[in-house]
Amino acid sequence: GGYFVMRGNTPAVQPAETMEATTTPEPVASGATGADTSMGAVKEFTLDSFEFGYDQKTVTVKKGDTVKITLTNSGKMMHDWVVDEFTGAKMKRVTNGQTGTVTFVADKAGTFEYYCSVGQHRANGMVGKLVVE
Repeated sequence: GGYFVMRGNTPAVQPAETMEATTTPEPVASGATGADTSMGAVKEFTLDSFEFGYDQKTVTVKKGDTVKITLTNSGKMMHDWVVDEFTGAKMKRVTNGQTGTVTFVADKAGTFEYYCSVGQHRANGMVGKLVVE
């Protein structure tokens, strides 16, 4: 398969699930959970969402890493995961019991807020920090 898959009408591209199996293994930094890419490691995180928060308040990666967020919704309302500063870092909304994913490249360093874009969830405290070192 190809290395990228288009998601619906969003401009984001995501690595295909077979990417790890088709790349040549190289030394990977401690804590990396995937294959090395041309820019950095693939870092995967699994978060749970609920009214009104996430079970992880901080996600830390290195500049150039490909970040994959898998979000499970254990709440009763719809939720998502968004970081405005990165192209493609906006997940489709998921309902109770569903899981969604988003993959993007952390191409700039700093501390950025991630949040739920549904209704007033962000204002109600459904936020966290993405730290890119």
